[in-house]
Amino acid sequence: MGSLVLTAFSLAILLFEMSSCKKATAQTTTVYDTVKVIVHDSIKYCPGSTYPVAGLYTGTYSVNSNFNIPGQFDYSFTIYPNGSFITRTAQTGGTIFASGKWALSGNNVFTATSTSFYGSQGSPVTQVFTANFSNSGVLTNGVWRDSINTNSTPLAGTFSTMQRVN
Repeated sequence: MGSLVLTAFSLAILLFEMSSCKKATAQTTTVYDTVKVIVHDSIKYCPGSTYPVAGLYTGTYSVNSNFNIPGQFDYSFTIYPNGSFITRTAQTGGTIFASGKWALSGNNVFTATSTSFYGSQGSPVTQVFTANFSNSGVLTNGVWRDSINTNSTPLAGTFSTMQRVN
C-alpha cells in the first residue's frame, strides 16, 4: 500500500509540473523614443577650414618703430571656444598675461580685446587685436594697439604669423 501511495504522489507531482510549464509565444513590443536631442557645436570653424579657431597660437610681436622699442618679443594666444582668450607675452620687464574676448567675422577676420592682469607694469592695459584667420590654422597680418594705457603713451605694433600648435 505504501508503494501505491508513493506512486500516486509521484504522478501528481509530474502532472502538476507539466501543467505549470507552458511554452509561451513570443510577444514583440515596439517602443518609440520621444526625446529629441539637438547638439550644437560651440567650436567655431571657418567655411572650408581644417582647424577650429579655438586653440593655442604662438609667434612674436614687435612695437612700431616710432616708439623706439626694437626687437621681437614672444607672444601666445590661447583662444577658447566660448569666445574668451588669454594672451601671454615675454618682455624685457617680465611676462605679462591678459584676458579678454574674441570674435571671428564671416570673412575670417579675427578681432579681440584684452586687458592685462595687474602686475609690475603698473595699471592694467587694454589692447585690441586684428588678424586674418586662415584654414591652415594660422593668424596672419596681425596688428595690435593699446586702447587704454595709463602707464605711458599707448603703443601699437604688429605680430608675426601666429601658428596654431595644438
